[in-house]
Amino acid sequence: MKISVIIPVFNTEKYLGYCIDSVVNQNYKNLEIILIDDGSTDNSGKICDEYAKRDARIKVIHKQNEGVSVARNVGINNATGEYIHFIDSDDFLFGNDVYNCLMTELNGLPDIIFSKRVRFSEDLTVKEVEQPDYKSEGLFVGNVLLDVLKNEYELTLTCPVNKLFRTEFLRKNNLYFVKGLMHEEDEWLPRVIASTEKVWFYNRLIYGVRRRIEGSFSYKTDEASMARKARSKMKIAATGMEFMKDKISDELTLNYAAGYYWEYMMSAIINTQKLKDKNLRRENFNYIKEYKNFFKNYKMLLNKKWRIMGLMFKCLGIKFTSKILVKRYAKS
Repeated sequence: MKISVIIPVFNTEKYLGYCIDSVVNQNYKNLEIILIDDGSTDNSGKICDEYAKRDARIKVIHKQNEGVSVARNVGINNATGEYIHFIDSDDFLFGNDVYNCLMTELNGLPDIIFSKRVRFSEDLTVKEVEQPDYKSEGLFVGNVLLDVLKNEYELTLTCPVNKLFRTEFLRKNNLYFVKGLMHEEDEWLPRVIASTEKVWFYNRLIYGVRRRIEGSFSYKTDEASMARKARSKMKIAATGMEFMKDKISDELTLNYAAGYYWEYMMSAIINTQKLKDKNLRRENFNYIKEYKNFFKNYKMLLNKKWRIMGLMFKCLGIKFTSKILVKRYAKS
């Protein structure tokens, strides 16, 4: 089967060659490598074109800068392989036999192949965090979302790069990324996992993450960025819970989903309350009013303390309750 490797590229000239080399040097040769130059202002676009001249499997798409979500969507629409693998342009595949091993072990045409990733320091000299194993390997058929939520698998609902996705599954279920969000993977993956009943768990490290702080949106700590991250989390929690209620009929799965999104919303509210800029804090609290119906879901929560917290939001209001939360949970 052909694998379409989708690599959004934006101003990563320092690391891009290492990333592309890790793909083109794979023992598994039936690859389509789609490099999406998302309006880079450095030499990244030229590097993409140079690689395309040397390898016929590489296709380059140059476009204006619209963010990683749009770039990945472009990749989904242009992919011709049976499976899709998303790679960030400053990361790399962990070894040269990644796809060969995955395709050899694979059977049953699962919609998602779950594997593992490991994170390194920026210069790759320090191995920092390795993703834990899944509890069991092989084909899983059934309520995938409930299994993932109950087992609390790390990086399963928040990380697309340690997984492969069946292309037709994504397209048929209209599973595209939402434009303009931070933490866009956190919005996308729960929808994807809720839409399947057949996946493959594989305890193999396939992907290396380079922890790059400078130039990375994920590590920005200025107040404006923190406020924007909190707003994205609010939207993800509220819209995600509505999606689950429309998609899922199983009560226990909804209970676990409510807990997942409740924790996400609490994080956003606490981070908003901790903002020093009063205008940003006020803007965020005004923003959350659009999602006030989210708090009605507290009755679905399995955690008794969270249900009490939900009642507090209902009776005391969002601002007042959030102040209590910060005092009590700021260190957690």
